[in-house]
Amino acid sequence: MLGAGIAGLASAIALRGAGYRVELIEQASALTTAGAALSLWANAMTALRRLGIEGVIEREAAPIATLGVAARDGRSLMGPVAVQDAWLPTRSPAPAGSARWAC
Repeated sequence: MLGAGIAGLASAIALRGAGYRVELIEQASALTTAGAALSLWANAMTALRRLGIEGVIEREAAPIATLGVAARDGRSLMGPVAVQDAWLPTRSPAPAGSARWAC
């Protein structure tokens, strides 16, 4: 398997679970965080449950209860609306308003 990104890691886990021997090849010398945000929505959590690794996400992430979208000037463009089974990977709960998209 080439690449230890999200797709490479998930594919390696799925193939290993199906009984294949998997070698994961990554060009980076070490796996580090990129400082970017990653939200896991219900469809991603369904896939992770099928891989049997949802517990890791639930231990290391904070649930997202509401979602809103704001313009760069802070003006609300949508929401907030309630969401279910969405997660923001972090080791501590995300403070309210700390994650948002600006359009």
